[in-house]
Amino acid sequence: MADLWRNSVLENSYWSYCETGNLDSDNPIELDSIPELKTAAEQFLKHAPYVSDNLDQSQRNNHALLEPKYHTNSYCNIVMETHFDADQSGGTFLTEKTFKPIKHGQLFFVAGPAGSLAALRQLGYRTFDSVFDTTYDTVVDNTQRWLRLKLAIMQAKLRIADHFKQAQADIEHNQQLFVSDKSQRLNTLIGKIHEQRR
Repeated sequence: MADLWRNSVLENSYWSYCETGNLDSDNPIELDSIPELKTAAEQFLKHAPYVSDNLDQSQRNNHALLEPKYHTNSYCNIVMETHFDADQSGGTFLTEKTFKPIKHGQLFFVAGPAGSLAALRQLGYRTFDSVFDTTYDTVVDNTQRWLRLKLAIMQAKLRIADHFKQAQADIEHNQQLFVSDKSQRLNTLIGKIHEQRR
């Protein structure tokens, strides 16, 4: 968030950062390898929390609640997933954060582990490859993935309204897939479980 903030990417956006405290020593991004990021992050945290709604912390953690303006009055969602590197497992970790923009008809980027977009594609979702540079998803090194993602976001912001119009078919496809019947996937999973027991 501090890197987006210091590069003015968050201007004209709804965004929050509700945590306070010091820099996390387990940060998967090598802050010292990006000029002045560590200092910017310290300054950012010094003024935290940043909020863009009237919800309290308990309400923000209630996934049944939704702040409508975040989805009805914006083109794109920068999803800050729970994990950026899934604890060095090499796996992906998608949560409700990623599926909210899908459900609500938004373009999105996923700040998460490498392969997050690939996992969505395997589920049948479209990840806006025709309007965004999504190659960040293939970068295994956390710091380099972040830099590639940040650049993609900065480039997309310049024409976000146009991108939104160009991607309408993909946005609608994702919404329809999200609300579709998933029984076939469940039946496939059940079949695989039965095969493994044999």
